[in-house]
Amino acid sequence: MPTSMPIEYTDELNNAFYEKLARPIEQRTATNVGRKRGEALARGLEGDPWESSAVGAAETAGTNALSDLWSNIGMQGAGMAREERLGGVQRDWQAGQADIGRQFQSAENEKLRGFQATMAELDRANQRRMKRSEGSGWGDVLGMGLGMAAGGFGAGAAKSIFAED
Repeated sequence: MPTSMPIEYTDELNNAFYEKLARPIEQRTATNVGRKRGEALARGLEGDPWESSAVGAAETAGTNALSDLWSNIGMQGAGMAREERLGGVQRDWQAGQADIGRQFQSAENEKLRGFQATMAELDRANQRRMKRSEGSGWGDVLGMGLGMAAGGFGAGAAKSIFAED
């Protein structure tokens, strides 16, 4: 029986699991060997090559079953190790994607804050310009000119057209 396997369980656990599952196989092998020896004795073929080959075949079948058992334990352990490794790779990928998403969102938020700051500054500049324009009297002159061009009634009509609600 191999003593070490590259799987997730310790050798002690693997050996305990193997021993538990191997016991019925070993008992069945011993029963089959005894049956073959009994058949040889009943036929008067004790010590004959027929007895040797029958007993050898029973022992070989038992040995093969035990080898298959150990191989299956190893394959199951390797499968579990593979699933764990792939799960780790998937967790790492998901964490990376989450980081990328956070970085993207942070960059988008920064762009939005910059845009909002620019728009607020433009609004303040526009309001300052409007206050200077109203304070200089040009608003009345322009309003009167527009009112006359539109066939209005003079400065009073222009003021009513451009008056803020």
